[in-house]
Amino acid sequence: SRGTAHMFSAEALEHFLRSNGFSHLVRAHEVRKAGFQVQQHAKMVTLFSSSGYCGANNEACCILACEGKIRFIRLEHSKVPRLGSLASR
Repeated sequence: SRGTAHMFSAEALEHFLRSNGFSHLVRAHEVRKAGFQVQQHAKMVTLFSSSGYCGANNEACCILACEGKIRFIRLEHSKVPRLGSLASR
């Protein structure tokens, strides 16, 4: 751990959301194997938008928020060919 994380409870999240007039919290840049994770009684989602991060076997995800709905779009991980293999074609 880099010592930069902050932990908070579902109650603290509810207070933050209510105080700021928000319904949900979307946070990013914490690796999740599936590319996303729904947490805190479905009031918070963590997204990670880089598949295969640092050689790991994780997927990437983005969201589309439209008409009061949140849709998760998972981006499947595939190995990127090395530059040498493209140059030989």
